[in-house]
Amino acid sequence: MVLPSRRKQFKFVMTPKDNELWAIGAIAVQWSQLETFITAFVRALTDDKAAREIFDTTRAVDQRFNQWQAAVEREILPEHQPKIIALIRRIKDAKFLRDRVMHGTWTGDHVETPDGITNSAVFNWGPRKPYEWDLDFGKLIKLALLIDRCIAELVFDVGRMGARPDEFIQLGESLQHIRRKPRQPEK
Repeated sequence: MVLPSRRKQFKFVMTPKDNELWAIGAIAVQWSQLETFITAFVRALTDDKAAREIFDTTRAVDQRFNQWQAAVEREILPEHQPKIIALIRRIKDAKFLRDRVMHGTWTGDHVETPDGITNSAVFNWGPRKPYEWDLDFGKLIKLALLIDRCIAELVFDVGRMGARPDEFIQLGESLQHIRRKPRQPEK
């Protein structure tokens, strides 16, 4: 189904095409899902109510990632840490790209990078044409799929580290199998 363009409703011309706007929305939704799963992970891992409260009230996502990594280093058995920390690094890289789409593309100079996503302005008033959109649908979808892979790895790989292959267990229960000191059953 092809939806009609809603551009006529806006007084200021929106540079991205409709499919690019859809892809930007996919990035936003995937990122929101990822943040939800990260929060569930940290809450399931952290017994300390004060640490949970600090995490829950921290709004800067970079600080939240650092708190998550510190919790992993503190709580998870050393043999499982490298995989989780590598995932945290990939999520930080995805965040950098996501920020360039959601925030960084609004200002700045044209800078080429190996990933093909440039740090140029959506509305670059410099030597390039005004209203030139530097991202395309393919690059945007590539980023949405990268975030999706991070979610899948967090939920299906890390989230199942403590489970047998034929067993379904929830994330919190799975984390208990790979913690340095598993929680004691409540009486």
